[in-house]
Amino acid sequence: IGLTGPLGGEAAALAERRPTRPRPRFGELAPGCVCGDVSDGLLRELVKFRAAAGVGARIESARVPVAAGATLEQALTGGEEVELVCAWPRAARPLTVIGAFTEDGRILVDGEEREGGYDHFG
Repeated sequence: IGLTGPLGGEAAALAERRPTRPRPRFGELAPGCVCGDVSDGLLRELVKFRAAAGVGARIESARVPVAAGATLEQALTGGEEVELVCAWPRAARPLTVIGAFTEDGRILVDGEEREGGYDHFG
């Protein structure tokens, strides 16, 4: 599992009522990448991967790039990000590796089962 950039900056800015100018990353992904946007939060996007592909995820929090001024919790569950979470072939341009997909369907952060993020229908 890889990320195109740091997370949590938009959630931190929203909490501080500070405007931002997010810049989507284009042209950084190689053919074969499968990505989802993190606009509802990283953990919420991994739930969508699970629903679509029947996979779980194992995330190492120490590897998650946290934006300046943000907390790890904001990086994991905050939304409004323009970054992507991806699966990609090893030959593709490397992203920031934060973990791996698993076959058990569980979403784990440092071994603890987690979910969260923004739910439009909750």
